[in-house]
Amino acid sequence: MKSIKFNFIQIMLIVYAVFAITFARSLNANLYTYVLKPLFLLFMAVYLYFYTDNNHGRFVKVKENMKTMLIITLFYIIIYFMSGLVFGFSKNIYSISMFFKNFYQMVLPLILIEYIRSALLNENKKSLLMFFIYLLIFVLVEINYVSFFATFSDREVFFKYLCGFIIPLFFSNFAYNYLTLKGSYKLVLVHVVIFETINLIVPIQPSLDWFLLGIYNIILPVVMFVVFRYDLSRRTERRFSKHKKIKNPIIYVPLLGFLTVFIMFMVGIFKYEPIAIVSNSMVPVYHRGDIVIYSKPTLEELKKIEEDTIIVYSREKQFVSHRVIGKYEENGVLYFITKGDANLAEDSDPVPANKVIGIYSCSIKYIGYPSVWLNQVFNHEKPTVETK
Repeated sequence: MKSIKFNFIQIMLIVYAVFAITFARSLNANLYTYVLKPLFLLFMAVYLYFYTDNNHGRFVKVKENMKTMLIITLFYIIIYFMSGLVFGFSKNIYSISMFFKNFYQMVLPLILIEYIRSALLNENKKSLLMFFIYLLIFVLVEINYVSFFATFSDREVFFKYLCGFIIPLFFSNFAYNYLTLKGSYKLVLVHVVIFETINLIVPIQPSLDWFLLGIYNIILPVVMFVVFRYDLSRRTERRFSKHKKIKNPIIYVPLLGFLTVFIMFMVGIFKYEPIAIVSNSMVPVYHRGDIVIYSKPTLEELKKIEEDTIIVYSREKQFVSHRVIGKYEENGVLYFITKGDANLAEDSDPVPANKVIGIYSCSIKYIGYPSVWLNQVFNHEKPTVETK
């Protein structure tokens, strides 16, 4: 095998990331996307092709591994698009008439990145430090810094971008590093090429918000890691010992099921939904930092709401949870007069029935504090009403 200057490769990757970060605001987005990034990755891939033995793409159990990855990918695609039945669909932002242009922009760089990842990692198989260094480097290489810096002006948008894209990017690159070392970059390419290509050609997309997208893109690499780690452990067990027992990943199904139900509950798929309380206006019923669980009312249930009932309603982009102290009907519209138990006066405006989103069911102490703190960070001030 010809020797390779890995210091040169590492430096080039770091220089590229620094260049992209430094000039992201001044670079033309099209120049960066269609010229600089693809040409750099192509140069790196070609360099590695000629200065390595190109043996890093081989692995044992070819058909078995490929079949497993194909099943995981297709299952993920089915779940991803079926979620649109719950959250709705929107038109795909990518036009089928621009398929080749979009493929060049979206998929080709990922193919080159996986080849580069494989060549570098397989020359440092025994170095855990290099594993994490390359993890960080490939995350930095994949970030679109034009979009990244565009979120800086709004801390809430930046937080959503961080949780919906950057954090999942760490999870996926960790899984890709592992698969590359234990199998082949071809395993990753099976998933990346199939999923991204379908994303480009299907005319509709599920309307998922940043939170759900982040969850989807974290769960997938975790599933990949668990499944292939189990498969590797099973093969190692058969080879070296007949007595050592390896845990089957099926034992994680109940935990995965619980997490799935919990996520569905948090995003409001069920009749019951939670909100975090950010003021003390309803002390002693519940306090700041508590979680209130409310049920979504039907039209008939709205009409039957009586005085002394605690309701949740929307006001000025906030969700408020106060007690009904009166109601009346005007021009065919039902209104509720509300007041916080700890407040001296009733709320300034009556609440129309169409603004009521829930009826109080119960509360859980303290676990809403993370949401409260994030709300303060984004709003730059202490809120005066309960918000979700």
